[in-house]
Amino acid sequence: MKSIISTALFTILILFKMNAQEQIFKTIETNKFKLQVYNASENSFGVASVIVSGKNDAVLIDAQFTLAEAEKVAQEIKNSGKTLITIYVSHGDPDFYFGLEIFKKYFPEVTVYASPATVEHIKATAQKKLEVWGGKRLGDKITSNVILPPSSKRKLY
Repeated sequence: MKSIISTALFTILILFKMNAQEQIFKTIETNKFKLQVYNASENSFGVASVIVSGKNDAVLIDAQFTLAEAEKVAQEIKNSGKTLITIYVSHGDPDFYFGLEIFKKYFPEVTVYASPATVEHIKATAQKKLEVWGGKRLGDKITSNVILPPSSKRKLY
């Protein structure tokens, strides 16, 4: 468990150093995990998604804002041959979860988690966020179907 926490902390440090303009996957290898960090364009708020891969499976942290950015991350996972088993949504703003429908399309069995506070934030703001970002602003570039993660009270540490 310590290695998972150490890996997550290391990833966070790397995320703060990355340039949001770069739209490539940056790879970090450890002896147990491979981390691939993807930063979206500024039009998608430069949000980062992190793919954490083991031998057979992958976990995703944050699902992107636009469907196109989510598609890039999903294709990277598909091309790896890994099974996406879990997505963790770390924040309740739409740039962290609007892309969930893409991952559910390719990986229908994936389980999505978020903290209770994040789930409550999404519940309280999702409809307004769809109204603000959809329509004439971004239209079909974003989801029209918000996937709400179940609230997880399980401690991850």
